[in-house]
Amino acid sequence: MEVLEYPTATEILDLPPEGNDSMTVPKPAQRFELVEDRLDKIEATLENGLPKNSTARAYQWAINHKGTSLILAVILCVAGAYFTYWLDHRNDGFNDAVDARIAKVLSSPGGVNETLKEVRDTTKLTLPAQNVSLS
Repeated sequence: MEVLEYPTATEILDLPPEGNDSMTVPKPAQRFELVEDRLDKIEATLENGLPKNSTARAYQWAINHKGTSLILAVILCVAGAYFTYWLDHRNDGFNDAVDARIAKVLSSPGGVNETLKEVRDTTKLTLPAQNVSLS
């Protein structure tokens, strides 16, 4: 059975040869500065590409997503029409119940309609005697 030899740490680590100053490894502080500069450039690029206010962003999104925008527009039109219908007819049950109660009170025996008929008849009988017109 053969024993495999694993490489040592010095064989894995790729270090520049001694005396070759052109290939020095940057220190951590220098690496962070390079990363920081690169992140600043990326942020500046992203900020320049996006509109500042929400209306401009929404417009830009609608331009870039035409299919989705069209579907959303159709859905909003249908939803708006249904909402308008619902607003117009949401109290229909209540209104019908109130109308029925009012009609019952007006048409009941001895109710408001009979009282109004008596007032009208009395007025017709008394006004011609006094020579007064209602117009």
